[in-house]
Amino acid sequence: MFRVPHTNSVVTLLAGVTPQTPWGTIHLILFQLVDAIEVSPLSDSVPSATIECLLPYLAPPGTRYGDSVPVESPDDMHNTKSAGIAITALASILRRYRSTPYWPNALQRLVGCWPSTLMGLLFYARALLRKDPPPPMTEVDSPAYTFTAIITLLQMYTDVESLAALVRRTPQGINLVSRLWAFETLNSRLSTQLTEMFPDLCQPTAAGLLNYYLFARRDLVDAGAALLLTLQSSLPNVSKIASVGLEHISRSTVAVYRLENVSAIDQMHTNLHNLGHLHSTALHLHLLSLNSVGIVTQALVALVSRPFEAASADVTAGCITQICEYLQKYVTADGLTWLNQSLELGLLLALLKAHPWLAHKKSALDAFTSLMIVHLPRYFIYISILRQVNKSFDAFLRLGWMSSALSDPCRKVWLAFYHYVRMRLKVASPVELQVLPCDYLECNQQSSMRCSSCYDTVYCSNECQLKSWNSHIESCQARAIARQAGTPPDLGAADVQFALRVAQHDFEECKADVCRRWTEAGTLPLTAGIDYSVFPHAVTIDAPSVVREQMGSDAAIFTALPQGTSGKGYYMCDLGLTRGAEDTDEETIKVVVQMIGAQPVPAFFPIN
Repeated sequence: MFRVPHTNSVVTLLAGVTPQTPWGTIHLILFQLVDAIEVSPLSDSVPSATIECLLPYLAPPGTRYGDSVPVESPDDMHNTKSAGIAITALASILRRYRSTPYWPNALQRLVGCWPSTLMGLLFYARALLRKDPPPPMTEVDSPAYTFTAIITLLQMYTDVESLAALVRRTPQGINLVSRLWAFETLNSRLSTQLTEMFPDLCQPTAAGLLNYYLFARRDLVDAGAALLLTLQSSLPNVSKIASVGLEHISRSTVAVYRLENVSAIDQMHTNLHNLGHLHSTALHLHLLSLNSVGIVTQALVALVSRPFEAASADVTAGCITQICEYLQKYVTADGLTWLNQSLELGLLLALLKAHPWLAHKKSALDAFTSLMIVHLPRYFIYISILRQVNKSFDAFLRLGWMSSALSDPCRKVWLAFYHYVRMRLKVASPVELQVLPCDYLECNQQSSMRCSSCYDTVYCSNECQLKSWNSHIESCQARAIARQAGTPPDLGAADVQFALRVAQHDFEECKADVCRRWTEAGTLPLTAGIDYSVFPHAVTIDAPSVVREQMGSDAAIFTALPQGTSGKGYYMCDLGLTRGAEDTDEETIKVVVQMIGAQPVPAFFPIN
């Protein structure tokens, strides 16, 4: 029966290695050391001596990362493999000696040899850069093994503050973390091998390392700028950095669908947390232009597709909280485009299915309530949004969404939400609520997809999109450029017309109260407006300066429409009544009140 030699015996063998010792023999001895560390009695070795014997193999003596030998040379491959085995041995030492009486001795030596360890990590990472066919995934210098070993050691370092501080204080260490984070989404060979190596488990990821070593740093004066500068050392193209961050979330979404373990949701939580940090940098507009809102919406749909489980309830509720807060900030950052798309992707149905987790955690319920009762209803004055909401509610009714399965707090929110939707739907005609037709002029089919570049134009099929491309390309490219500059599109004519109709409808219902308040105030000029940028909408007899400056008489009504991050758009109707030279304020007010009370509310027009 094969017996693994004791650690001290292998250390003695390594001490006898000479420049003439074949590489194969060196690698064999190093592998024996890894096995010995894992199984030998702790009392049979001194960890500092074991670490000391590994130092020559972390990187060739006298070399610096990047200036030793060509990456593809035989010597480089042998040295890289040696570094990989040495890194694996260090991880074994941490795993075995942690929480034992031998740990202080091992920790002291690990701190002291950090420069060599860093060199070993950087040298070993060269295995990820090779262009030749990769070794099988079980080989120590294969992409999957290399990535997993480096991630494992750096993850272990996060559990020991004195070791983690070494990484955070070393630019090369921080750079390595950011490179690994980018590399795992950009290298197809690595992705393929990791999928084969971990078919039923979450793959190793640098997402948690990015959060711990970059985002958690307290020594940065301008954290956003410093973070972006660090990431740019790995990916000079800032748009590429944004795409990497979103790809991490997309991969987490796939893992949530595919895997049944809690780790997939943990990784989703980490990546959503990272996305929030990325938004604190100059990547903000790039993330939005790459449709971060749609990607986050798809993550929510994936999370609530799983059954409620107590083991994963806390972290799932945490993800839902992050997503609801994210949507509050950014779902209308591009006018109505992202909100329309999120609704098409199933946002409302996903929020409905989220009720078990919302009932489980108050912070999730609070974020959900704010999204549903404060933020989203402000935009139900637009027909494109109301059309999507109506489709969702038709699906709810078919599913029996008002059933007792909903917990009480969620049911109250949904009832209030539903009541407001029904009130707005009364203003719309059945024709207006129909699905938009395909944008290809020669097609009469209903649309079922959006242009994936501008996200504004709709088609019924890929074929119609291709046929319409020549006429669409100019506006599509202009929209993409405007989005990267943070310029939301103007509201569509149909949305504005419908919103102004809503304003006329609401003003008709409250004009008696407005006339009473005018009469009680007794002063000119007379102004009254409905502000839809807040919910519930606010009726006021005060007017902002932009309205007063446009008034040509002593009486006007106005409305303010929400336009996402662009603020408000003002529309006004000047009533054309001016106090005569011999009239009093009271007489003029009486004339205005009589006119408003006797006639339908006039149309609103944009304020230039």
